[in-house]
Amino acid sequence: MACCGKARRRCRALLPFFAALRSTRRAFVLATNNAGLTIDQYVARLGKHGVEVSSAEVMNSAEATADWLMARAPSARLNVIGGPGLLDALTRRGFHIVDSGVDFVVVGKDYGLTWQKLDAAVLAIGTGAQLVGTNPDVTYPIENGLGIGNGAILAALTAATGVSPIIIGKPERLCINKRWRACNARRQARWRLATGWIPTFWARNALASRVCCC
Repeated sequence: MACCGKARRRCRALLPFFAALRSTRRAFVLATNNAGLTIDQYVARLGKHGVEVSSAEVMNSAEATADWLMARAPSARLNVIGGPGLLDALTRRGFHIVDSGVDFVVVGKDYGLTWQKLDAAVLAIGTGAQLVGTNPDVTYPIENGLGIGNGAILAALTAATGVSPIIIGKPERLCINKRWRACNARRQARWRLATGWIPTFWARNALASRVCCC
């Protein structure tokens, strides 16, 4: 679900695939490591390219991270590096984003990243906060190549603190398991349509439900 020209062309190429899923009533989940947008924004973006999906059929690493925190520490105090998608997912669940007394430092792609944010995160980790990353991707696709990803931010924090992050997004399964269970899809074999960041699909057999990750 990257927003580059190549992604748009490949999205159009997948329209027959989605039509086949709908016509055969096969359940599917679209999962992305990108925590920058909200689920509704992803639904709207896909709709612009002719892919009509519901919010229940989309999962991103921001929602998965918020779910993970809710299951383990619903009253946790957070320091957050991240964009609107991550902030929305956390605040909707009632988490408090604070400057002191931090329990978790939560890190996602942040286009407003500053040295001050990094310093605050390092200080919080130094006083015992756990480090959580929405995804480990050190790069991500942009129009003319690759840009710096969330994994690079995490690497900087690890270098400064010696603390390794807990990763929620792909390749961990936490990003899709909740939606996957919700649609009662069976998980078995996995196969790739292409390489790198292009969608990955899980399926049991020709009649199974599918989950696609991009």
